Amino acid sequence: MATIHPPLPDIKLITAGAYRERDILQQLQQGLPDSFDACHSVQWSSLHDHNRRFGEIDLVVLSPQGNLVLLEVKAGDVSIDEHGITKQYSSDPIVAFA
Repeated sequence: MATIHPPLPDIKLITAGAYRERDILQQLQQGLPDSFDACHSVQWSSLHDHNRRFGEIDLVVLSPQGNLVLLEVKAGDVSIDEHGITKQYSSDPIVAFA
Protein backbone atom coordinates (compact mmCIF):
# COMPACT_ATOMS: atom_id res chain seq x y z
CA MET A 1 0.00 0.00 0.00
CA ALA A 2 1.52 3.33 -1.10
CA THR A 3 1.93 6.19 1.37
CA ILE A 4 -0.20 9.28 0.66
CA HIS A 5 1.04 12.77 1.66
CA PRO A 6 -0.78 14.45 3.33
CA PRO A 7 -2.97 11.56 4.50
CA LEU A 8 -6.34 11.01 2.81
CA PRO A 9 -8.51 12.20 5.75
CA ASP A 10 -6.93 15.67 5.36
CA ILE A 11 -8.41 16.23 1.89
CA LYS A 12 -11.08 18.95 1.78
CA LEU A 13 -13.81 17.75 -0.59
CA ILE A 14 -15.17 21.06 -1.87
CA THR A 15 -15.30 20.53 -5.63
CA ALA A 16 -16.02 17.67 -8.04
CA GLY A 17 -12.31 17.70 -8.89
CA ALA A 18 -11.40 17.15 -5.23
CA TYR A 19 -13.68 14.12 -5.08
CA ARG A 20 -12.08 12.71 -8.24
CA GLU A 21 -8.56 13.35 -6.90
CA ARG A 22 -9.49 11.51 -3.70
CA ASP A 23 -10.84 8.57 -5.71
CA ILE A 24 -7.61 8.33 -7.70
CA LEU A 25 -5.48 8.67 -4.55
CA GLN A 26 -7.39 5.78 -2.98
CA GLN A 27 -6.74 3.65 -6.07
CA LEU A 28 -3.04 4.55 -6.02
CA GLN A 29 -2.80 3.83 -2.30
CA GLN A 30 -4.38 0.40 -2.70
CA GLY A 31 -2.76 -0.51 -6.02
CA LEU A 32 0.87 0.53 -5.57
CA PRO A 33 3.47 -1.26 -3.42
CA ASP A 34 4.51 0.06 0.02
CA SER A 35 7.69 1.53 -1.47
CA PHE A 36 5.76 4.15 -3.50
CA ASP A 37 4.70 7.61 -2.32
CA ALA A 38 1.95 9.83 -3.70
CA CYS A 39 1.53 13.53 -2.91
CA HIS A 40 -1.46 15.67 -3.75
CA SER A 41 -2.10 19.40 -4.20
CA VAL A 42 1.61 20.18 -4.67
CA GLN A 43 2.19 23.93 -5.08
CA TRP A 44 4.87 25.19 -7.48
CA SER A 45 6.25 28.51 -8.68
CA SER A 46 8.72 29.58 -11.34
CA LEU A 47 10.47 32.75 -12.43
CA HIS A 48 11.31 33.32 -16.10
CA ASP A 49 12.23 36.67 -17.63
CA HIS A 50 11.07 38.46 -14.46
CA ASN A 51 7.63 36.83 -14.70
CA ARG A 52 6.57 34.75 -11.73
CA ARG A 53 4.05 31.96 -12.28
CA PHE A 54 2.27 29.83 -9.71
CA GLY A 55 0.31 26.61 -9.99
CA GLU A 56 -0.60 23.28 -8.49
CA ILE A 57 0.14 19.72 -9.50
CA ASP A 58 -2.84 17.56 -8.59
CA LEU A 59 -0.94 14.32 -7.95
CA VAL A 60 2.74 13.36 -7.86
CA VAL A 61 3.71 9.68 -7.70
CA LEU A 62 7.28 8.81 -6.69
CA SER A 63 8.76 5.34 -7.23
CA PRO A 64 11.53 3.95 -5.01
CA GLN A 65 13.96 4.41 -7.95
CA GLY A 66 13.20 8.15 -8.02
CA ASN A 67 10.91 8.15 -11.07
CA LEU A 68 8.09 10.71 -11.00
CA VAL A 69 4.65 10.73 -12.57
CA LEU A 70 2.76 14.05 -12.50
CA LEU A 71 -1.01 13.81 -12.91
CA GLU A 72 -3.55 16.50 -13.75
CA VAL A 73 -6.98 15.25 -12.69
CA LYS A 74 -10.19 16.46 -14.36
CA ALA A 75 -13.74 15.78 -13.26
CA GLY A 76 -16.26 15.61 -16.06
CA ASP A 77 -15.78 15.56 -19.79
CA VAL A 78 -12.72 16.53 -21.82
CA SER A 79 -12.41 16.89 -25.59
CA ILE A 80 -9.62 15.65 -27.85
CA ASP A 81 -9.03 17.36 -31.19
CA GLU A 82 -6.22 18.75 -33.35
CA HIS A 83 -5.51 21.42 -30.70
CA GLY A 84 -4.91 18.92 -27.90
CA ILE A 85 -6.92 17.82 -24.89
CA THR A 86 -9.28 20.49 -23.57
CA LYS A 87 -11.61 20.92 -20.62
CA GLN A 88 -14.58 23.28 -20.93
CA TYR A 89 -14.97 25.34 -17.72
CA SER A 90 -17.02 28.24 -19.10
CA SER A 91 -17.38 29.76 -22.55
CA ASP A 92 -13.61 29.53 -23.19
CA PRO A 93 -11.95 26.09 -23.52
CA ILE A 94 -8.73 25.50 -21.61
CA VAL A 95 -6.03 23.51 -23.46
CA ALA A 96 -4.62 20.96 -21.03
CA PHE A 97 -2.07 19.41 -23.40
CA ALA A 98 -1.04 20.59 -26.83
